[in-house]
Amino acid sequence: TLARIRGATQLADLAACDLVVEAVVERIEAKTELFSELDRLVRPGAILATNTSSISVTLIGAATQRPAAVESR
Repeated sequence: TLARIRGATQLADLAACDLVVEAVVERIEAKTELFSELDRLVRPGAILATNTSSISVTLIGAATQRPAAVESR
């Protein structure tokens, strides 16, 4: 399982992922901008996860066309 986990520094590297977990700064603007970009980039069935501890996951998910696929991890 661990061999299948990898990090990325370029958004384009995430296009084929089934699960993306973000770890950007705790600012709603940064997270919604990233999730909006990820929404356009990754495949329709992919799960977008956030590590936020203080921002509403609902607000982050609203920046996508797949709010139900945005989770807190």
